[in-house]
Amino acid sequence: MKNIETIKLELVRFIQEDKFQTYLHLQPGVANSTPEDKLFINTEMNACCTALLEALEKPAITEDQLRQIVRDSLERVKDHGLDTEDEEFCYELYAVIGDILGIDIEDHSVSYEQKMIEDLAKLAMKAGIDLSKLKPPGK
Repeated sequence: MKNIETIKLELVRFIQEDKFQTYLHLQPGVANSTPEDKLFINTEMNACCTALLEALEKPAITEDQLRQIVRDSLERVKDHGLDTEDEEFCYELYAVIGDILGIDIEDHSVSYEQKMIEDLAKLAMKAGIDLSKLKPPGK
């Protein structure tokens, strides 16, 4: 993890930036995002950084605690139902936040396959599909 004062300064700078103006090059397709989606993304990224700034004020903050703040924000983005380009743009912004913190924000406690299954289950639930009631083909 980087120096805490440097992290704080960079997080404040990130909050002050319009994510779409500054980071559009990371995902050019978001130039056509709706005003509502732009507002949500800027607001969620700023909320994540504000939570990180608050956490950095606590003594003995750990990388795992910072990582969890970012992961919680990422879950809110996933649950919001953005289109693919907007969601991928958010992932790029989380990578920027990870760079600011100087830590790997990925959750390595769960396998990629398990993450995919959990995401599929969430999508099915949102669509009103109970996966437990589905039968395998041919049965």
